[in-house]
Amino acid sequence: MKKVMKVIAAGIVCTCIFCFGKAIRDKTAKVYQQFCEETEPEEWIDFNYWQNRNADVYAWIRIPGTKIDYPVVQGDEDGYYLSHDIDKESNIYGAIYTEKVNGKDFSSPNTVLYGHHMKDGSMFGCLDKYLDRDYFEKYNEVFLFTPEEKRTYHIIAAYEHPAEHILTSYDFSTTEGINDYLRQIPDFVADSGGVIQDETEITPPLLTLSTCTRNDKQKRCLVQGILVECEKKNQEE
Repeated sequence: MKKVMKVIAAGIVCTCIFCFGKAIRDKTAKVYQQFCEETEPEEWIDFNYWQNRNADVYAWIRIPGTKIDYPVVQGDEDGYYLSHDIDKESNIYGAIYTEKVNGKDFSSPNTVLYGHHMKDGSMFGCLDKYLDRDYFEKYNEVFLFTPEEKRTYHIIAAYEHPAEHILTSYDFSTTEGINDYLRQIPDFVADSGGVIQDETEITPPLLTLSTCTRNDKQKRCLVQGILVECEKKNQEE
């Protein structure tokens, strides 16, 4: 009888965990779903709405054809949005964010955006797909919106890299340091069996998307792009 009760109790716990996890997934999806469904790939973002919702929102990232279509935040504490969503509520999905070492104008030689690798493919859960060349070549355009401009990046590299803090492990404060890092990217790709855009000059400013890898906690999956266009917003829009 005790064994039966334990089995029943375990079943109830598992059901509760499943339902709780599903509730979180559903809530997270609803935050963005309606907005994304009603927005064309190149359509400007209503930053008044999102910044009234959360003043930490300062940009938006969109990769047409993928699930990546999210606000970008930067908080007072660098790790805050690892465990909090866009409404500053505790959430395992977190949010897409940058750290304070990067400014909010994307003029840094290398701006790193962080997001969780979720099993349902949300947040940055699709980044590892860029390790496949067909996917890499099909979804290689990134739109990054700010209240003032739309920046278009072309993806030039995808690879796994040791889980080091890129912005403090390499010297981005001098031209020599920046160029040295850029020269190493093809080696990073080759060493990890990643994918790189052939015959493309890698120049700053870089946009780096970073997430955990599926099977190795000591590595990160990085997808990097170079700026190819910057369009200022028409103030009448």
